[in-house]
Amino acid sequence: MPKMELTDTLIRKAAPPSSGRTEYWDTYERGLYIRFYPSRESAAGETAPKVWGLRYRANGRQRRIRIGDYPAMSLQEARKRARAYKVDIDAGKDPQAEKIAARHATAPLTVREAAETFLQHYKRLGRRARTVEQMEWAIRKHLIPLFGSHDLESVTKKELVQALDRMASRKRNSANLIFRLWRVFFNWTVERDYRQISPLMGVKNPLPMKARERWLGKDDESELIYLLKAFDTEPYPYGSLFHLLLLTGQRRNEVATMEWAQVSKERKEWTIPAHVAKNGREHVVPLPDAAWRILEEVPRTSSPLVFTTTGSTPLSGFHKVRYRVAETLDTMRAEDGKEPLEPWTLHDLRRTAASHMARLRVAPHVIEAVLNHVSGQVSGIAAIYNRHTYEGEKREALETWAEYLEHLRRAEAAKSTGANVVPFEKRGA
Repeated sequence: MPKMELTDTLIRKAAPPSSGRTEYWDTYERGLYIRFYPSRESAAGETAPKVWGLRYRANGRQRRIRIGDYPAMSLQEARKRARAYKVDIDAGKDPQAEKIAARHATAPLTVREAAETFLQHYKRLGRRARTVEQMEWAIRKHLIPLFGSHDLESVTKKELVQALDRMASRKRNSANLIFRLWRVFFNWTVERDYRQISPLMGVKNPLPMKARERWLGKDDESELIYLLKAFDTEPYPYGSLFHLLLLTGQRRNEVATMEWAQVSKERKEWTIPAHVAKNGREHVVPLPDAAWRILEEVPRTSSPLVFTTTGSTPLSGFHKVRYRVAETLDTMRAEDGKEPLEPWTLHDLRRTAASHMARLRVAPHVIEAVLNHVSGQVSGIAAIYNRHTYEGEKREALETWAEYLEHLRRAEAAKSTGANVVPFEKRGA
């Protein structure tokens, strides 16, 4: 929340955020701020929405009101409007409450109408496609069927909590995710003056949050062997992609949207652009030899995408393919007299890579760097001054992990011949 005396030059030249929003607060006119949203394409070219707002207190509560849009409303006009509002506030008025009351006096807004406007807005914020899909799913499939015809202002906390509790009581549910997405929507209705208070203010997750701890091969190395063999049975593009997920430890959507232009043959590395990376930071992934061999076997077409079935769009349908791979894996284990694996997800592959690198004595801060985590072992003031990207250390860590997986393959193959296999030597051993 940067604070400064705003100028027209500063507002024109300030860069919009890559995602989310950024607010600049005017020290000349207290309470006045301008909010920046990510750039978006329009018929007039690329634009970065900027919105004026005023924060104030009324009836003992902190409130906000939208003043106008920049550049339609200049800095001078926004300050003038803010001072006019302050005169009313000092006289005991609440301009936001009056604005909402005036709107509802003409035509009450339904949840469905507000939700449709919100979804159009949400799509323009530069969110990743998967995030937008989840929001539409939570709103269209779960919120609108229950409350679509209700007046937006009439929806109560009790009604929403009861609906979330019913979802949480089911054996398989996404109540926590739906709650978080609904909360974004209702917070937006407050920002846009459709409601005075979010009905989900102060509400906690319907179910206790539990971090997933699943990583394959934790107690039995053979889990990794079966995993590799099951991946081998899946042809391009999914088999290749699953192998890269395990070898690099990167996120599914980052690997799925990989483009040839991001891959350097000379340096044997892959650069994930800031707009693709989850944390909004460009990330360089050194590619171990095993990962590079997979890319060399990928059929080259005119498409810029490494993994695609259409030539123009990234892969989808991961859950169906993962289920097929899991069935293949469990069949292989059954043939060897072993029990099926505990359920696993594609994101567990990322945790598997990280956990095994730790077991192979890779330093925690290097693992954080491999995973492109912002927070972790190097934080606070140290993080500000420590700009070392650990490229060499990341390459060594990923090569060690890939060599360990290859060692498991060789050990499995040696069983059929009775050959001896030298135990894998850990770092620093």
